[in-house]
Amino acid sequence: MSTDYYELTDETVVTSSGTTLHRIKATRYSPEHNVHIGEMGGFIEKTSNLGGRAWVSGEARVWGDAKVYGNAHIYGYAQVQNNARVYGRARVYSTAIVCDRAHVLGYADVSGSVKIHGNARVSGNTIIQGNALIGGSASVSDSAFVSEKAVIYDEAYVCCQANITGSAHIYGQAWVGDEARVYGDARIYENANVRKKANVSGNVAVCGLAKVEGTSQISGHVLI
Repeated sequence: MSTDYYELTDETVVTSSGTTLHRIKATRYSPEHNVHIGEMGGFIEKTSNLGGRAWVSGEARVWGDAKVYGNAHIYGYAQVQNNARVYGRARVYSTAIVCDRAHVLGYADVSGSVKIHGNARVSGNTIIQGNALIGGSASVSDSAFVSEKAVIYDEAYVCCQANITGSAHIYGQAWVGDEARVYGDARIYENANVRKKANVSGNVAVCGLAKVEGTSQISGHVLI
């Protein structure tokens, strides 16, 4: 079976759930990803998994009702599955997983052992790497940076060049943005707000309706 720029080959792999995936092969030159006629790509279950000018390469896999389209690129050993969507010019690679109903779009760059799941949405020029976990209905956008073992979930919103690293957890309906940094074992939750280049680290917990902003630097064992 073929589309206007790739076809399914007879080379297959079977997922742990028993789904058969086919390696794809380019049927025309695609300048978006410098893919040449006859070049082998990654694995998809069916042609509805891949469209637009998107490409899957290496040992990457897309299956279920997942869709990769636009100019997105999935490569390495990355996986996109269930009802997930990856589009725009997003890149998902290394061993990253995008699943459930999560969306990755814009110029988002997702790598490492990251998992994005649930109804999470990652967009803009955001970078997600390391072992970060994005889930629930969380949103990460606008050049935010999330790395190491950081966890963002529930309805938390991280944006505007915020930097979340270490083992930091952002959850509830918390908002972190405006170049704020949250790292170490810090917890930002409930309706807390951290912004305007504030630094929160250590075992700090910022919760309730608390606001931390400006050049504030909070660390150690603190509950706000």
